[in-house]
Amino acid sequence: MEDTDGNVPRCECKVGRLVSRYRMESVNEELEARWRGDGFEKQSVRELADLFNRTILARTLSAAGHSAVKSEVESLYHLLTGDVSKGMTAEAHGRLENYGVDVTTLRSEFISHQTMYRHLRNCLHVSKTKTEVTVDGELDRINRLQSRAEAVLGDTVTRLSNADALADDNYRPIVSFRVMCKRCGTITDFADIASHGGCQCQRDGDTAT
Repeated sequence: MEDTDGNVPRCECKVGRLVSRYRMESVNEELEARWRGDGFEKQSVRELADLFNRTILARTLSAAGHSAVKSEVESLYHLLTGDVSKGMTAEAHGRLENYGVDVTTLRSEFISHQTMYRHLRNCLHVSKTKTEVTVDGELDRINRLQSRAEAVLGDTVTRLSNADALADDNYRPIVSFRVMCKRCGTITDFADIASHGGCQCQRDGDTAT
């Protein structure tokens, strides 16, 4: 279905209603491109659902008169939906309520990855061709996750400093992903393992044979 401009797909699913409500018509093209990997690193429907939800959160904060930076949006979204303590979630609720946000309404607008998948397939009629998994592609995915985690950590350090729980906020957040080889017990940076095709002990074994 097309809108009055004749070129923006609309639908009556939850995603479509939110796109219309928040005037985000161009997001459909971006979602399609990100899912297919056209001009973007290819993303899963779960990643796209999170991206969409963070956009809703940012638009809601803006409508309430609070211009949040990306790191704050990342942090708030993690506190609302991530595996955190009830106290941390309650803190996020309090911050949003202080900004004038109806938290119950906001959370009801967040979508699941199943909803995103149905929107892509049934409303936008996007098909996704299975492509080969590459080291570079997987490392890029880990790097995006690392950047999001560092943004959340940086925001946490700032809030603790503002609450006088830390002497200052003069810290640079660094998050690294490491894996342990079950064969030799060595703990190594994931990027090193992926770039070299395995643990050093496995490479030495291959050389020995």
